[in-house]
Amino acid sequence: MNDENKKKYEKYTFGWLREQAKKDGFDNIRDWQNWIIQNERDIWAQNEGYKDYDEYKKRYKRNWQRLPENKEKKKCWYLNNTDYNRGENNPNCSDFLGIVVGEDVIAIRILSGIFEHIKKITNHSNPGFDFVCKNPRQEFIDTYPQFRLDRDKEYRIDVKTARLKTKKFTFAIDYNKIADYFLLIGTNDEYNEDKIFCLYSWLFKNNDMVRFRLGGSGSGPLSGYSLKQFYDRGYIIIPNKENDLLYFKKWRIDDKYKFYDGNGSQ
Repeated sequence: MNDENKKKYEKYTFGWLREQAKKDGFDNIRDWQNWIIQNERDIWAQNEGYKDYDEYKKRYKRNWQRLPENKEKKKCWYLNNTDYNRGENNPNCSDFLGIVVGEDVIAIRILSGIFEHIKKITNHSNPGFDFVCKNPRQEFIDTYPQFRLDRDKEYRIDVKTARLKTKKFTFAIDYNKIADYFLLIGTNDEYNEDKIFCLYSWLFKNNDMVRFRLGGSGSGPLSGYSLKQFYDRGYIIIPNKENDLLYFKKWRIDDKYKFYDGNGSQ
């Protein structure tokens, strides 16, 4: 830390932090930090259309159900059997984007290009991953060695899809320890199924050390970033800005359909 930043933050001692925590009614710094983080989560949930983060978690858990195999039947199931009023009357349908578009169209093409064998998990009563994939293609391994994929191995892949909203992508991770890898799909801000397309795709190993936004805002002691294992977070935000995209570039699949030949098995 240079002298300017050191001077800027020198007042943020543990004594100062304890004092601020006490002002907000907390006996210790940890509970105060957790309270700030919970507020950040509630703000995110409200921006996504939920009352708070707890309501988001309840609805997310409730919607892990066995879905019909057929895409059209699956679409009808969502339109008629959930409390979200799915469909054209409510274009903010994140589950429809995530499953019908993200998993059944975009993810299958990307994963079929990465692996020789993929299997879609249709029984969502056991959440944690959406695909079981085996035998990464050697061409992909050679092109993207940073993903540390090995031949003749099987991987559990959790797929997350998000639209570009307010110049950023927000993906729910929910502290998922089950998946081996996470495939994140960022789409354009479009609600017509025929006009949605993938802008970016990223592949993260569950234990990759990735930056984590600390609670608070501005230039206080709780602002900025720290490093955490990828799975160890409620959500991750990837801003659509040059510096942020550059940071996440090592996890990005640039030629996402390059290896797809239409022959990926399921």
